[in-house]
Amino acid sequence: MERIITPAGPSRPAQAARRNPRPSDQTDEQEQEHIVHTIFGGTATGDTPSSRRSYVREARQYARGEYINMTEHISKICRQDSAPITFTDDEADRLLHPHNDALIGEIRVAGNVIRRVLIDNGSSADIMFMDAFSRFKIEGVALTPARTPLYEFSGECVRAAGTVSLPVTIGDGPERVTRMVEFIVVDRPSVYNVILGRPTLNAIKAVVSTYHLAMKFPVE
Repeated sequence: MERIITPAGPSRPAQAARRNPRPSDQTDEQEQEHIVHTIFGGTATGDTPSSRRSYVREARQYARGEYINMTEHISKICRQDSAPITFTDDEADRLLHPHNDALIGEIRVAGNVIRRVLIDNGSSADIMFMDAFSRFKIEGVALTPARTPLYEFSGECVRAAGTVSLPVTIGDGPERVTRMVEFIVVDRPSVYNVILGRPTLNAIKAVVSTYHLAMKFPVE
């Protein structure tokens, strides 16, 4: 069992130094003008304060061994045993190495083939851009207002145009899965049509390898 060791508080000289930083420290802080963040926010834990509090309450109950799923959330406990998912060096032979390419794929959304889909396990939301949404040939599909904002890489707040739940199929033939995905629709320019984030990747138990530029997931 690992022990977590909390460092003791700073000594008096250290506290004095913190109150009176050296000129070099001040220069370093002044030079730090830009901070790069990841995409976070969205409706993964709910779109209202009450739903987010319920999500946190369930997580705390589960941590104490008191978990009872009394909400509409999908159970957070993985109950299905799956075969190990592995990647081999042979699967990377088709690529030119070294590379730093992003994993871009193709999915089917409500019968529409969508290309330029970014697989991003750094995003806490599944995002569809308005340009792609407006091209859908689906009758009776309307956006639901969304209250929860998104935050871009720069930390800038982005208000969503709305949310929409659509059936998404990933894979081909027998090696495919279909899930209902709640997309946050954003009216911003992008080179991608869709960003598949952690909500969907976790729902299908996907394992992503950027080295192999591949994603694997169990199928029934």
